[in-house]
Formats: sequence, C-alpha cells, structure tokens
Amino acid sequence: MADVLASTSERDLQRTVERQRLLIGSITSLLRRYGESLDLLAIEQTFVHTLMGQFVTPDAALYALDETNAARLVPRHACGRARVEDLPPVPLTAGFDDAFAGDVAARSVEQADCALPPELRDRFEVAAPLRLGPRTTGLLLLGERVGGQAWTPLDLEQIDALCGVSATAFNNARLYRNALATARELERLYALRRDVIDRITHEFRTPLTAIRGCVELIRAGRHTEELGEILVASVDRLDSLIRDLLEFHREPPGEGDTFEPCDPAQVIQTALVRYAMTAGRRRQRFVFRRPDADGDALPLIDAGRLRAILDALVENALQFSGEGDAVEIFLEQAASLPEDGSMIPLSDWRIEPHALVDACRRSGGLTLTPTVEAMITRTEPTAAPSASRWVVVRVVDHGIGIPAEDLQFVAEPFIKGSNAPDRGVRGRGLGLALAQRLVAGAGGSLWCRSEPGIGTEVAVYLPAL
Repeated sequence: MADVLASTSERDLQRTVERQRLLIGSITSLLRRYGESLDLLAIEQTFVHTLMGQFVTPDAALYALDETNAARLVPRHACGRARVEDLPPVPLTAGFDDAFAGDVAARSVEQADCALPPELRDRFEVAAPLRLGPRTTGLLLLGERVGGQAWTPLDLEQIDALCGVSATAFNNARLYRNALATARELERLYALRRDVIDRITHEFRTPLTAIRGCVELIRAGRHTEELGEILVASVDRLDSLIRDLLEFHREPPGEGDTFEPCDPAQVIQTALVRYAMTAGRRRQRFVFRRPDADGDALPLIDAGRLRAILDALVENALQFSGEGDAVEIFLEQAASLPEDGSMIPLSDWRIEPHALVDACRRSGGLTLTPTVEAMITRTEPTAAPSASRWVVVRVVDHGIGIPAEDLQFVAEPFIKGSNAPDRGVRGRGLGLALAQRLVAGAGGSLWCRSEPGIGTEVAVYLPAL
C-alpha cells in the first residue's frame, strides 16, 4: 500500500513539474515573440496568433475594455471565421465576475454561459479574462481545436497564465505609448511657446527701435518731417499690435449675448476711410461694390465686431498687395454657403484640446488608449452653420497670394504664408485668426481662395436677419 501511495505522489509531482515547465515555456515563448515592441496592436495580434498556434485552433477573438462605457468589453481582434463587426459586446456584470472566479479563471463557454451572449457560446469553446488585479481589462475567446481534441485543465491553466502576463504587457505598452506621446506634445508646446514669445517680442521691438532712433535724432536737434511720420507709423503699429492681442484674448460672443444689428455698408465705408492714408502711402486704392439698397440685409453681428473683422482683412489685403494695386470689397447676399469647391473653409483653430491626439497621430503610428483619447480628443467640427440667407463680405487683393500647401493653416495664430518673408511682407500672422474667431462666434464662417502671384479672396459669411 505504501508503495502505491509513493508511486501516486511521484506521478503527481511529475505532472506538477511538467505543468510548470509547460507554463514557463509558454510564457517565455510569448515574451520572446513580443520582443521589444511597444506597439499595442502588434502585441495583441502576437498574443492571439501565439495562442492559436500553441493550441491549434483556427478561431479566436480578443476583447478589450470599452473606454467609453467601462461596464462592457468590445471586440478588438478576430481571427478565422469570426469578424469583429459580427461579435457582440460583453457586459461586465456581477454574473461575469462570478462565472470567472477561482484560482484559474479560464473556463469552457459552458461553465461561463451566463456571462456570455449566445452568439459567442455558439462560436467559441474557451473563454479567459485578462485582468490587472481585480479589474477585468479584456477577454480571450478560442474556438474548437483542430482534430476534435478536447480542452484539458492543463490547457486552461496555461491560457490563464498567458492572459495574466499579457494583460500586464498590454497595460505597459499603453502606459509607455501615452507617456511618449505626452513627452512629445510637451516638447511641441514648449517650442510653440518659445516661438510665440519670439514673434511677439520681435513685433514690439521693431516699432520701439524706430521710436528710440527718432527720439535720439530729435534730442540731437535733427527735426524733420520724416521723423514725425516714422513716429506716427511706429505708434500706430504698436497700437495695432496691442489691439490685436487684446481682441485675440477676448471671449467670443456666446448664447444669450445681445447686440444691435449694424449696417454693413456703413461699417465697410468707415474702415476704408480709416485705412485710406495707409493705402495712399503705396498708391493703393479701394474699390467698394455693393448691391442695391433695397436688397440690403442686416448681419447678426454688432458693429464693433464687424469692424474688427474688416480691419483684420483689409490690413492683410494691403500688406500682401503690391504698390499701386487695388483692394476690392464686395458686399453681397447669398442663399447658401459656397458649394462649388472653388473656396475652402478656414478651420476653427480654437477647438481644444487637440494637441496630444494630433501629436500621437504624427508620431510614427502611435495611438492613444480610448480612455485618454476620450478625455482629450479634438472635438469633431460642428456641422456647417445654416441660415436661410447670408450677408457676404468679400475682400479681394491682387497681391502675392498664398501657396496651396499653406492655405488650410493660415487662420491659425502667428501663421503666415511661406512666401511672405521672401516678398518682404511684414505682419504678425494674427489677422485671419482674429477674423475667424469673431466670425465663428457670430455663427458664420470664413472662406478663402488664393493663387500665388494672382491674389487672395477672403469671404465672410454671416447669418442675416
């Protein structure tokens, strides 16, 4: 009898050693296949394919936590006859936790039938949760084995161990990826901050240098009419910069704000008078065209904001036009936004927060976890504004134009066309950003078309009363 017991204990020990050897070998093989990759998608695919090969099953699926609804798992990968779009979500209920409780959480689908939808019970034979501590982060499903081999307790133990190791690997890949994306975004934001400070400092320093030079000449007794003109122009430039920065920082109008509708023709004429001296210095001229007075409509914007929009657009047009050129302003009405494709809408640069998501998408295939992306993703552009009719103000210049590759970015702050420095054009890159902000705040949109060497047209569409 003692010999029989000794023999049984020895066999049990051998089975335990063999089981541990298989587990260690499986985990080592899987980690070797992971290699140094931190690509979450690649690691997940390696995990699924490794288990399919090791257990010789043609069907498998991997579920992950739905970060928009933490109470369920959703399919991420499907191999064999299963397709991701055909697989239902799995709710994380108390019944799910009960079904997968125990030292070895992997189960046959019959043992876990109350936790799985019928479509999964009909398609797969084994289910194993991926867990980080007490939290379920995923679910592995495997189909029947080739050759009709049965799933053994040792198979389930191996699968459970592989799921535990892989859950940690997946989480580490997510953490590293998000940390790397955050570091890259911080670096980009630091560079942007430095660039903005440099640009603003330069814009203030240039007129201040001219003013200092004029003051020194005046102190030396060299009074000329030209000095006065330089002083006035420099002060005007400082005033314009301060006004732009203040407008740039001001909150756009919101729902419930009240205003007095304005006469757009009067605002345009006032703006042209205000810029007449600036245009005269370079023999530039304005051409204002408007419809018959009987057809006038009032835009849903107050005079002050429309004046700021026109200031930005007219100043831009003069800056980018050559000596002797004409700047044309058209006041029109329209029944709809441009639809022929000849103009593009200038994007709303104020949509936030978007930088981290954009950085990830630019960084060699990195992607965010659904949780992080849901927290910081760029808000999808709202639907195009709608109105029964529009007041349209078009400002057309015949200057240097904007290169096609720059056109979609010119409404962002401190951005100028790449050809501006080559043509000696001075500017802060704030005009279109300010105009876009004010137009969007009034429920309208800003449109543009341009061709290098031909000129630029910017159209303001404002909903009308």
